[in-house]
Amino acid sequence: MAADKNLIQGQLTMLEAGRDTSVSSFFGELTSQMKKIQEETQKEGAKIDAWLSKIGTPENVVKIEPGYRPIIDKWVKEKQAEFISISEQYEESQDPEDRQKLENIQLEFATLNDQLGRLALDKKAYAKAGGQQMLKLGVLGSEWYVGNYAKDDDSTGDVEGTFSVESSGKIFFGNDSFDSREGKWNVKNVTSTNNIKTRVSNAQKQALNDGRTGDKNFIWDNAYNAYKKDFDLTGAEGIMVLAQTDLVETDNNPMTFADQWNQGGLDESFYTEFPKNGGNDWMQKPENSDKLSAMMAKYLSNAEEDIYNNTWQGSFDKESNISFLDRPNKGLYVGATQSTVPRDQGVYLLESLKEGTGDFVFMGRRVTYDPINDVYTTQYGDEALRTYNGVEEFVSKMGITDPAFKNLVVKGRKKPSNNNDDDGGGGDEKPPKPKGIDRNYFKGPMTPERVLEIEKLYPGLKMTKGKGDNYILTFNGKNPVKIVTNRTDNFTGQRSLKSKNKFDNYINKYIK
Repeated sequence: MAADKNLIQGQLTMLEAGRDTSVSSFFGELTSQMKKIQEETQKEGAKIDAWLSKIGTPENVVKIEPGYRPIIDKWVKEKQAEFISISEQYEESQDPEDRQKLENIQLEFATLNDQLGRLALDKKAYAKAGGQQMLKLGVLGSEWYVGNYAKDDDSTGDVEGTFSVESSGKIFFGNDSFDSREGKWNVKNVTSTNNIKTRVSNAQKQALNDGRTGDKNFIWDNAYNAYKKDFDLTGAEGIMVLAQTDLVETDNNPMTFADQWNQGGLDESFYTEFPKNGGNDWMQKPENSDKLSAMMAKYLSNAEEDIYNNTWQGSFDKESNISFLDRPNKGLYVGATQSTVPRDQGVYLLESLKEGTGDFVFMGRRVTYDPINDVYTTQYGDEALRTYNGVEEFVSKMGITDPAFKNLVVKGRKKPSNNNDDDGGGGDEKPPKPKGIDRNYFKGPMTPERVLEIEKLYPGLKMTKGKGDNYILTFNGKNPVKIVTNRTDNFTGQRSLKSKNKFDNYINKYIK
C-alpha cells in the first residue's frame, strides 16, 4: 500500500514538472514557427503578386467568344509559372539573361492582348459585312473565313484550322497566323463596281445626247484604259472578286465574267492565254491577276460599247422621226460620213433633189443627175465616180434617214424611184431583146472576151470594170450606168435576168 502511494506520488511529481517545462515550451515554439511561416508566406505571396503585376493579364480575352478562353487560360497559367520561376532565379542571380527573359514574357503578354483585340474587331467587321450582304463568297480564300470566323464559337471544336496561341503570343488557326489573314476576307468590290456603274450610266447619257445630234463620241481605247487602270489599283484579290460579280446589270444577263469565260461563250481572243476547256481556276491565282485585269477591261469595254451603240440607235431612231426642218438650228445628219452638216446645207440638198438639179456640190462632192435614166453620180476629189439608181438609192447610200427625205418626188417624174436594189437590178419592164445577148452573159465572171464581144455588137458602148463585179456602161463616153455581173441565180433565175433587163434598157435608150 505504501509502495502504491509512493508510485502515485512520483507520477504526480513528474506530471507537475512536465507541465512547467516540456509541453508549454513545445507549443510555444510551434506557435512561433507557424507565425514565421505565415509571415514568410505572406511576404512570398506579396512578392509573387508584385512579379505578376508586371505582366498583367490579357484584358481583351473578355472580347473573345467563350470557346476560345480555355486555350488562352492555359497559355496564361504556363507563362505566369515561367515568369515566377525566372523571377525567383533572377532575384538571387541578378543575371542579365534572366532579366531579358522576364522582359520577353512581358512582351508576349502584350502581344497576345493586342492580337485578341484585333481578332475581336476583325470578326465583328466580318459579321457586319455578312449581315449587310457584302461578303463575296466562293472566291480565293473565302472558305477559310467561313470555317474560322463564321462558326459558332461556343466551343473550340474542329474547324478549318484549330485556334491556338504560340509561345510568342501570336494567334494561329491551324498553320495560318492571324496576322496573315486579318482583314483579308473578301467583300464585294464596291469601289470598282460603283466605278463601272458610273461609266455605264455616263455612256448611256452620252449616247442619248449623241443620238439626237447623230454624232458618235464613244472611244473604245479610252474605256479600256480607264478600266485597266482601275483594276490594277484594286489589286489581285479585288479583280478576282470582280470576275465573279455581275458587273453589267443593265444587259439582262446575270452571268459573271468567270461564268461566261468558263462556258466558252466569249470571243476567241479571250482564250489565247488559257484553254477554253481548262476551267477558270487560273483566275484565282494572284500571279495571273494582270492577265485577268486585261481580259476584264476588254470585256467591259466591249459591253460598254454595245450599250452605247444600242442606246445611241434608239435615241437616233426616235430623233429620226422628227425632221431637222422642225427643229430650229438643227443640222442634217449624214450617216455615210457620220457627221452633221449645217441646216442651210441640208435644206440646199433637199431642194436640189426635189428640183432634179443636174449639177451641184454637197459636202465637197460634185453631184450630177441624169433625169432620163434617173441616175445620180458623185465624185469627191480624185476618187472613182459613184453611181446611184434613183433618188432613194442616193439618199440611202448617203445614210440620210431624216423624214424630210423620205418618198421624195423629183420634179418632172411621176413617182419616186423604187430602184433601191443593192445589186443593181432593174425594174419589171421587159424591153426588146437586143440581138446576140442573153442573160447567160451575166452569169459567172464577166471575162474580157465577153466584154469585147458585147462592145463589138454595139459600137460606142464601153464596159469599164468597177468595184467588185460591177461594170460601168457608157455610150460615147456619156450616161454612165452601173450593172452587176457574175450573177449566181436562185431557182427562179431572176438575178441574171435583172442584169439582162437593165442592160436591155440601156441599149434601147441610148443606142437604138
